[in-house]
Parts: sequence; structure tokens; C-alpha cells
Amino acid sequence: MEFHPSPIYKREKRILSVNYSVPTFVKWAGGKTQLLPKIADLLPGKFNRYFEPFLGSGAVFFYLEQKTSCPAFLSDANAELIDTYEVVKRHPRELIRRLGAL
Repeated sequence: MEFHPSPIYKREKRILSVNYSVPTFVKWAGGKTQLLPKIADLLPGKFNRYFEPFLGSGAVFFYLEQKTSCPAFLSDANAELIDTYEVVKRHPRELIRRLGAL
């Protein structure tokens, strides 16, 4: 995925509509939520895969998930953060049960 406009990109029509109200379940230092308008302007109108090396709160991923159905490859250097996402994805009922017991 290119993040800088190419001559071809400039001629394309964008297919992503802009909705910057992206819910994230965790606040993250260096989060990209406030940068979404600028990031969205740099994205190509269409792509086949999304790679996120700095997931953090997932703001860009959750924004794109509303707009496209392409496969996403998510990663972050913080293993505990990735584990948290895995629990939310794979065991949401158990997580809710345990959090409710606190």
C-alpha cells in the first residue's frame, strides 16, 4: 500500500467516505485517532491488503474496517496488547463474564 500520492492515485476517485468517529477500547500513547483525517487523505482509494505494524489502539484499523473488507495484518511490539486483542476477538463472552465478576 502506498502512502504517498502517485500520478495514478491522483487520477483515481476515492471510494472511502470519511467518518472519523472511530471507537477504540483502549487509549494509547501515540495513538493515531486525531490524525485520521490526514491519514485518510493519504490512503489510496482502493487496496487489497492492509498491514498495520503499530496497532496501538487500532484507530486506523477500525476506521478502515468500516470502509473496506480487505484482509488486515495487525501487529505491535507490545505482546500484551496483541494478547488483549486476541482475547477480545476469540473469547468475548468469557472476558465479559470475568470482567463482570470484578
